[in-house]
Amino acid sequence: MGVLALPGLEALFGPQSQAEVALGGQITLPNGKSLTISGQIDRLCVTEDEVIIADFKTGTPHSGGAMPSTYLAQLAMYRAAVAPLYPGKQLRCLLIWTEGALAEEIEAAKLEAALLDVARAHS
Repeated sequence: MGVLALPGLEALFGPQSQAEVALGGQITLPNGKSLTISGQIDRLCVTEDEVIIADFKTGTPHSGGAMPSTYLAQLAMYRAAVAPLYPGKQLRCLLIWTEGALAEEIEAAKLEAALLDVARAHS
């Protein structure tokens, strides 16, 4: 219930949102290579201006420490897969921690760096 009460997440749980959205296909990595991905977006919201991708994590949020690279890579790949479907819309990616009810928006630069790391791992 704490997550539902977080300010700024109203749209994510409103009528323009969907839960557990299956995602699959190919993304283009920064090095030009294609990568086939398959996953499930925990929560997706499409508004007139933006697309919000949210991934829920259980456990304790990282407290000022480094964000686990696997979490960033996952969101970066989801973002890369969703972006072509919604040209012109701002893409926002959130990690939502269920323990402690915390939502953390991940900066685009961090997601782009994570996608570069994925590209390096697949070159």
